[in-house]
Amino acid sequence: MIKNKAFTLAEVLITLGIIGIVAAMTIPTLISNYQKNATISKLKDAYSIISNAVKMAEVDNGELASWKNPAVETRTERNIYFYNTYLKPYLKVVKECPETTEQCWTASTSLSNVTGYLPVSSTYTSFIVSNGMTVFFWTTNELSNVQVWVNINGLNNDAILGKDVFGFRIVINKEQSGLPYSGTFFVGDECENIEDLITDTQYGCSKDINTRYAGRYCGALIKRDGWKIRDTYPW
Repeated sequence: MIKNKAFTLAEVLITLGIIGIVAAMTIPTLISNYQKNATISKLKDAYSIISNAVKMAEVDNGELASWKNPAVETRTERNIYFYNTYLKPYLKVVKECPETTEQCWTASTSLSNVTGYLPVSSTYTSFIVSNGMTVFFWTTNELSNVQVWVNINGLNNDAILGKDVFGFRIVINKEQSGLPYSGTFFVGDECENIEDLITDTQYGCSKDINTRYAGRYCGALIKRDGWKIRDTYPW
C-alpha cells in the first residue's frame, strides 16, 4: 500500500514565512529599480523634447547667437515672445499659462524637503506638453540663456528636485552667459568635476545639502553617469 505524502501544517507555515522574508527583502529593490528606470526614460524624453525644439527653431530663426529679445519692458512679455517664437511651434502643447498658475505648475520641494525653489509666479511662463510633462521657464534680460524646468511626472505627482523636477539651460549667447558652450544642456553641465554635482553646497544632488536648491544638479549627474542612477543617488 502506497501512502500519499503531504506537507504538514508546520512545513507549510515555514515555507510561507521564508517566501514572505524573501519578498520583503526583494520587492522594495525591484520597485526602486523600476522607478529609477522610469525616471531615466522620462528624463531622456524631456531632454530630447527640449533640445529638438531648439534645433528646429534654429532652422527657422537662425542660429542661437542671433536670437534676440523684443523691445518690451517686462519679463512676462519676454517669456511670451520667446515661447511663441522659439518653443510653441516646435512642441505639442496641450495647455499654456503665460503667467504661471497652479494649472500648469506645482511649487517644488528640494531633496532636503525645503520648499519654495520654483514657486508659482506670474513673472514666469509654463505649459504642459502632450506626454503630460509640465514645463516652467524664464528668460534673462539680454537673452543670454533661458532656464527651463521640467516635471517629468506632471501635475498629478510630487514636484521634488532630483526626482520629479529637472533643470535645463538653453544657452543662446555663451559670451554673455559666461558659459563655455551654446545649445541645450542640463543645469550643472558646466561643472568640470562630477563630484561637484554631488557636493556643491547649494545645488548638489544630495540629501546632505540642506538648502532649497538641493537637487538642482541631479539631471546633470544622471547624464554624466551615462544615464544611470548610482546607488548613492539621493532616492
